[in-house]
Amino acid sequence: MNATTSALQAGIHLARTSKSTGRPLLTHEDAVQSAKIQRILDGDKSRLDFNGAIEIGTALGWGVFSTDDDIRAALSETLLNLVTHPLAAPQRWVVDATRGRASAILRLRSSTEFRSILEILSMARLLDGNDEFAQVWWARLQNLGRLMQRTSDKTDYWIICERASFEREQAFLRENGCASNPDFKSIEDSTVGYDIGSFRLEKSGNWRHHFIEVKSTEVEAPRRFHISANEWQFAYRNQNSWQLDFYGPRVDDVQIFSYSEISRLVPQNTKSGFWNDCIVTIEMI
Repeated sequence: MNATTSALQAGIHLARTSKSTGRPLLTHEDAVQSAKIQRILDGDKSRLDFNGAIEIGTALGWGVFSTDDDIRAALSETLLNLVTHPLAAPQRWVVDATRGRASAILRLRSSTEFRSILEILSMARLLDGNDEFAQVWWARLQNLGRLMQRTSDKTDYWIICERASFEREQAFLRENGCASNPDFKSIEDSTVGYDIGSFRLEKSGNWRHHFIEVKSTEVEAPRRFHISANEWQFAYRNQNSWQLDFYGPRVDDVQIFSYSEISRLVPQNTKSGFWNDCIVTIEMI
């Protein structure tokens, strides 16, 4: 993905036009047509990298481009959105920025692969350490970089564990003659209250829906996990069709619990108050 100054400027221009006309860039074709129109209407814009902008917007979504009227603010915000986007490739210099602006700039200047980033920083006047706007921007990047560092390893392990449960359900359904496939629900919608949708065979011979919540820990002890009120309310409503897959620090270390086994460890809402999330300790089971 070619994130050059020209591509970011073109994307900003397309996003501004979309906002002002009320015509969203819903498809790749919408963006291509808009770019053609801009080249015709404004000769100065014809030199911008609209192809690069369309590549970025299609891959990451057009919301990555700022529509701020001030080009400096728009470039700065767009770059911040781009380098911290969850779908974008990790940037080493962003990690370096958590140790300070000087470390990040040293990284950027050490390799030609970062030449376009340096050009964007220069165009947005973000290399001046005495400028208040630049100082605020670098502070925001540091905070986002630290957040990305804190969550990346844990998120990776959650995904590994959820994938393991999904693959186990695939094998179970296939081996037991179920024509349906499990549903990796947490990838599609993380608000529904469960992670994997599957099926279980009833005595009647029919397959019924079965719901799996996946939790994990990266330490041997104490073995604990957080559960949200939304997740637990879903478990309560589906207690006969719900299970918890709990992974220890190795993906082959998994315990499977029923609703009744977990329910005695979860506090009950009373008239005196409600909880939003709680910690469950597995050793107590």
